[in-house]
Amino acid sequence: MKKDSMSATLVAELKNDIIMGRMKIGEKLLPLRELADQHGVSRSVVNSAVSTLAAHGYVRIVPRHHIVITDYLTTGSLGVVGDVIRSDNHALKRKLAQDTLNLRMLLTVESVKTIAGNPRTSVTPLQKIVNHEQAWLTNPIKDYGRFWKLDQLFHETIIELGDNHSFRLLYRNFRYIAEGIIVMFFHNLDFISSLIEKHQILVNTIKSRDEKAAQAVCRDLLNAGAIETLKYYK
Repeated sequence: MKKDSMSATLVAELKNDIIMGRMKIGEKLLPLRELADQHGVSRSVVNSAVSTLAAHGYVRIVPRHHIVITDYLTTGSLGVVGDVIRSDNHALKRKLAQDTLNLRMLLTVESVKTIAGNPRTSVTPLQKIVNHEQAWLTNPIKDYGRFWKLDQLFHETIIELGDNHSFRLLYRNFRYIAEGIIVMFFHNLDFISSLIEKHQILVNTIKSRDEKAAQAVCRDLLNAGAIETLKYYK
C-alpha cells in the first residue's frame, strides 16, 4: 500500500476513534513512535496523518512536547460533518444532519427570495432540470443515481441563480456532506414523484415573482426532504 493510502487509512481510523469518544478531548496522543508501532506503519506515515488531523481541527500539536485531542466541533472545518456522518456515533450524526439541513434551508430559501424578486433572473435553467426529472419518472428502468444528480443540480442551480458567492462556497461543501445524508432515501419512487411535483410548483411560483409564495413552497420542499432523511438517524 502506498504511503498516501496508508496515511489516509490511519487518518480515518483516528478520526473515528475521536468521534466515537475512544480518544477523549484533552487527552494526549501516543508518542509518534508508539503510534506507528501500534498501527504497523512507518513514522513518516504517522507524521503525515497527524499533520492532516491538525489541519482538520482534530488535534493540536505542541512542538517538541505532545499532541492533544481538540474539540473538533469547535476547531474543525465543515469536513467534520462528513466525517461524523460516516461514523457510528448515531446521536451526533443525527444532530449534525439536522444542523446541516437547517443550514441548507437558510441558504436555499434566501436564494429563492432573491431569484423571485429579480425579474431579470431567468428560471429556464430550473425548468430544464424539472423537465429532465419528469422524463426520468416516465422511464420504466429507474436509474436512481441519475435522479440523485438531477435533484442536487436543481438545488445547486437555485444557489447559483441567487448570485451570492458565500452561499456558493458553503453549498459546495454541502454536496460532499449530502452524499451521506440524503442519497439513502432516493429509492422511494412515491417520494421522488412528490419531490418532482414540488420542484415544478417552486419553479412556477418563482416565475410568477411571488417571493413569499416561492419561499413557502421552498420550505415545504426542504422540510419534506428533511423529515424523510432524519428517519434514517433514529
